[in-house]
Amino acid sequence: MKKMIMTEKLATQLMDTLACVAISATGGAMQDTRGNFNREQMAFAQQYARDTFCELLSAWEEQMGKEWSIE
Repeated sequence: MKKMIMTEKLATQLMDTLACVAISATGGAMQDTRGNFNREQMAFAQQYARDTFCELLSAWEEQMGKEWSIE
């Protein structure tokens, strides 16, 4: 079966961008007085990025009839 190929670098950039979307939508990254980011907000953003990344790739797999390979 033919595969669609995405570089690991591109996959990481896409995940980072999706996390930024979640952070922006929730009012920006909040930091404490020491400069540490809010853990709950970061966990939410990371989960959103993972879920959305998987949804996007699954939709492409269904449409194209091919699986993704991240290399």
